[in-house]
Amino acid sequence: QQYNKYLKLAKDTFSAGDRIQAEYYYQFTDHYFRLMQELGINLDDQDNSLESKETTSENIISEKILILDHFQDTNNLGAVARSAAAFDFQTIFLPKKRSVQITEKTFAISSGGMEYVNIVMYNSIFSLIKKIKNLGYWTIGLDMNSSNQIKDLDLKNQNIALIVVTEETE
Repeated sequence: QQYNKYLKLAKDTFSAGDRIQAEYYYQFTDHYFRLMQELGINLDDQDNSLESKETTSENIISEKILILDHFQDTNNLGAVARSAAAFDFQTIFLPKKRSVQITEKTFAISSGGMEYVNIVMYNSIFSLIKKIKNLGYWTIGLDMNSSNQIKDLDLKNQNIALIVVTEETE
């Protein structure tokens, strides 16, 4: 699963034009590939559904998801990933552009949280939100100046997508 996760991140980052960051992810992919070989795990026997998990309603509909935008600080991303894992969010959506890159520091700050969430890169937040709504999600935008409190919402038995925009908003 981790092999597929890093392979997907590497491909997405490379297609976005960041060859250095892509190489960073490919190093993780290579690490997990060698580990699987050493343990005698055949890659063909693995569940290679990470890409379908990101795009099909059957696989994503039961998940709690977090949509992030304009995150610029590695520490913040790591802390959010740690909290997302603790609160059972299975997927974090990050923009391909205008966002912090995932680094070793992100993994360190997340205290293992990055291992429990799928990271999905997106191009357009507007297209993503439209797709999420069409899949039956209840989208919730967080705003620290709002008079509404999230604790007052009934989130049980809801497919939810929390949207967090931070730092460099214009």
